[in-house]
Amino acid sequence: MKATLITALVLFITRVSTAETKSECTILLKADSIMYAGTKDETVDSVTVCKDGKATASHSFTAPALGDAPPEPTKWDYSHEVGKDAVSDLQKFTNRTDIAGLPERLSLVKAGSALDVVMRFKIVNQGIERTITLQTPALACTEHQEMPKVVLDLICVFSELYNRVKTGIPPENGCGCKALHDIVASR
Repeated sequence: MKATLITALVLFITRVSTAETKSECTILLKADSIMYAGTKDETVDSVTVCKDGKATASHSFTAPALGDAPPEPTKWDYSHEVGKDAVSDLQKFTNRTDIAGLPERLSLVKAGSALDVVMRFKIVNQGIERTITLQTPALACTEHQEMPKVVLDLICVFSELYNRVKTGIPPENGCGCKALHDIVASR
């Protein structure tokens, strides 16, 4: 009986300690990029950045069948801190009037597009949460010039944050994208 009480007390203290050390994420930005939406080949890349700089990313897809095993839903998770400078830049970015002025739904798909990408951005700006859903064609680097600048900036910020969380290193600028800090500084 005494051993049971001690075990229960240890479990209780462990749970309370764990609950106290876990910090709640106050979301600054959560974004999903969905390719092949609604098909069996759907892939989802997600990134969430918290106000304290902690960030998570994931890649979800269906792994192909191997041998007798059926196709299997698979998810790879990543976490990293993006740093105070990136959080500050992201807050400035979400405060931009052109970002705040985007409609909740925006489709940039031209008739006959072979592949669409659906991107959802949940942006929390001064306590107000907005969700912006973009439907864009999957673009090659050379096609970015046709994209409205505000949309390209959203896509570039998603790409940078996702890669930064996945690798721990800010990616090189490329494909017409500027780094988050450069996007904010050029305004």
